[in-house]
Amino acid sequence: MSRSNLPRLSYIDVLKILATFLIIFLHVSALYVDMNLRPLDAPALAPYVINGYTRIALPMFMMMSGVLLLREQYKFKFAKKFFFILNNYIIWALIFMLGKQLGCYLSGAPLLTPAQMLVTWIRGPYHFWYLLMLMGFYILMPVLSKLKDLQTLTYTLLLVFVLNYILRPFTPYFPECLQYILSNLTLVTPNNVLFYFLLGAWIARLPHHQNLAIISGLALGLGVSLRAYQLSHAPTLAGALAMPFFNDYSELLMAGAVLYMLKFICRNYHASQAVQTLSKHTLRIFIISPLLIFTYDFLLQDRIDAVFPYYGVTIFLTTVVVFVGTTLIAVILAKKDRRVQALKEKLLHRD
Repeated sequence: MSRSNLPRLSYIDVLKILATFLIIFLHVSALYVDMNLRPLDAPALAPYVINGYTRIALPMFMMMSGVLLLREQYKFKFAKKFFFILNNYIIWALIFMLGKQLGCYLSGAPLLTPAQMLVTWIRGPYHFWYLLMLMGFYILMPVLSKLKDLQTLTYTLLLVFVLNYILRPFTPYFPECLQYILSNLTLVTPNNVLFYFLLGAWIARLPHHQNLAIISGLALGLGVSLRAYQLSHAPTLAGALAMPFFNDYSELLMAGAVLYMLKFICRNYHASQAVQTLSKHTLRIFIISPLLIFTYDFLLQDRIDAVFPYYGVTIFLTTVVVFVGTTLIAVILAKKDRRVQALKEKLLHRD
C-alpha cells in the first residue's frame, strides 16, 4: 500500500510546517550569534535563546521520517523516492554553488577554482544533511522495514538508546580498559539520526491517552529547563552545545514531547487542503530558504540592524518573510512541474 492510499496523518502535516519554520528561524538566528561568546554576556540575548531552542527542528525532521517510512502496510518504492531526492540534491547543490561563486564575485573575494567548484557542488550546502539523511534511510529501508513490528521496534529503540544516550556520553569517564571493551562490543558509535528515526515510528504507535499527554508536557518543561541551564552556565555557545548530557537529553525530551503532544492534540483534526498543500511544499521550502537568507545577509542585514537594533524582532520578521517567499517560489515550481508532466503525457499519447 502506497502512502497515498494510507490514512493521512494531519499532525505530521502540522509538524512539517512547524519544523520547517523553526529550521529557517535557526538559520536566520545564526547570522546574529557568536559561537565563542557566552549567551548571557552577548550584546543581545534573544538570538542565542532562539538559536538554542530552535535546534529541536533537526530531530523533528528525523522523527517525521520514521513515522512516515515505518508506517504499517506502507510499501516503500525505492527508485521513485531515492532519485527524486538525488535529482533535487544535484540541481540545487549546483544552484547554491553558482550562488556562492556570484557572492565571491560581488564581494571581491577570490573566485572558486574549477576544482573548488566541483567539490562545493558535490558536498552541497550545509543544510543538505537532510537530503543525505533521507537517501541514507532509503538505502537502509530493506533492513529498517523489518522493524515495523512494535516489539521489534521497541527492542531496537531501547538498544540504540542505551548505546547512544548512556554509553556514549559516559564512556570517556570509564577506565581505559572498559572503554576498549565497549568500543569493540558495540562495533560502532550509533548516530542520533537512527535513534530519532526509530523514536518517531515508536511514538506514532502510542495510543492517545491524556496521562501520556501530561507526561509529554512535563518532559517538554524539563527539556526547556535543561536547555536553559546549558545556555546560562557554559562559557560559550559552542561550549553549551557541546555538553553531551544536557544537549542530548534536552533535545530528546523537547522533540519527543512535541511530537506526542501534536499527535494527541490533532487526534480529531483533519488538515485543510491549504495545510496539506503547504505540507507538501516543505521540502522545497527547506532547500530554497538559505538562498533568501544569504541574500538578506549580503544585501540587507547591516542596513536593517543599523536602524532597528532589536535583533529578536528582526530575526522573527526575517524568518516570516523568508518562509512566505520560499513558499511562493515552491508553489510556482510545483505549477511548473505539473505543466511539464502534462506536456510529457500529451506527447506520450500523441506518439
